[in-house]
Amino acid sequence: MRCRWRCRWSCLAWSPSGPTAWLLGTEAAGLSEQALALADRTVRVPLHGRAESLNLASAAAVCLYASARAHRQRGVVGFRQAHAHHLLLTAMARRQVQALFGPYDVLLAPSSIGEAPAGLDGTGDPLFCRSWTLLGLPCVHLPFARGRTGLPLGQNQLSIWRSSGCNG
Repeated sequence: MRCRWRCRWSCLAWSPSGPTAWLLGTEAAGLSEQALALADRTVRVPLHGRAESLNLASAAAVCLYASARAHRQRGVVGFRQAHAHHLLLTAMARRQVQALFGPYDVLLAPSSIGEAPAGLDGTGDPLFCRSWTLLGLPCVHLPFARGRTGLPLGQNQLSIWRSSGCNG
């Protein structure tokens, strides 16, 4: 694809810093002015030899390759350090969870933001369950009431691992 605009970056040299949406126009017309106004940056596909342009599928493949390569390179550099840091934070939180329970054997916590979704396609957003799973706490989800539409509202019943009793 020929760049009708003054594109400073080659898509192979530019490294996106986060999630990227590619807007690709047709070979003849390019992108509309409206679409260009949405773009943070325009890039070009480098052409070598006698090629004057690429078809849309070829240009898209080159851009997606460049994006995937940049994300991989960025991930390899910081992944191990970030993972080690997250493991340390998890270990610290697990050591402090006993204080959360205090003298109680069970805590009650919401399971989700609202009532269950209609139908059989899912049980709702597990947002509130993630922290309990990360902490390794035994957790049982039980419906305890009904929401405005008559569907169940859930609660988590949490326990802590003990050195004696049924968890020991």
